[in-house]
Formats: sequence, C-alpha cells, structure tokens
Amino acid sequence: MKVTNEQQKKTDATSEELVTPWDVYLHVAVSLLHWDIAFFLKASPRFWLVSYIKYLEMQNGELFEEEQVLTIDKGSFW
Repeated sequence: MKVTNEQQKKTDATSEELVTPWDVYLHVAVSLLHWDIAFFLKASPRFWLVSYIKYLEMQNGELFEEEQVLTIDKGSFW
C-alpha cells in the first residue's frame, strides 16, 4: 500500500496532536482502521476493540495464540 504525501502529512499532524486518551482511540480508528470521525462516533467501544484486534491479527498472525478446546472425542477415555 502506497502512502501519499498528503496521508503522511495527516498522520504526522495527528500524531503530534495527541492530547487526551480518547485521541489514541481516534488516531487508531482514523489511521489504522480507515474510519471517518462520524463513523467512529457512532461505533460502540466493543466494535472498535473487535475491529482493532482483527486488524492486529491480519498484520501479525502469530501475535495471538488460539485457544485449544479439548472435546470428549479428542480426549482419552481412560
């Protein structure tokens, strides 16, 4: 994915303006998830978190370990 000069300037300006904790969430939503501010304001915190986790999984597959469930058909009977 190519980054244009305008996108780089927006990213640089956004990273310099981070003041409150909400700015971090907004920065992630706008720069990484490519949401606009109106969509960010309508989204629930749970949806933001799930979207961010999916983004991290797509970028680095080994970041999270999948839970291994042991069912009765896979376990030993003795």
